[in-house]
Amino acid sequence: MLMQQAYSLAKKLHKTKIWLGVSERNLKALALYKKEGFKKIGMHTFWIGDTPDEDMIFEKWLY
Repeated sequence: MLMQQAYSLAKKLHKTKIWLGVSERNLKALALYKKEGFKKIGMHTFWIGDTPDEDMIFEKWLY
């Protein structure tokens, strides 16, 4: 339901795509986003204290 609200709001705001970041270790989220049609477009490193972490960046075109 939350995903549908995000799509609806993006379309209302005349956006053509949605981006999101998800931890490469979050397998359940990765499966959900792939099922929803998101495609991996890159990686992003961010820091939690002294520890670097990697997020996968995904996008979905809304056509």
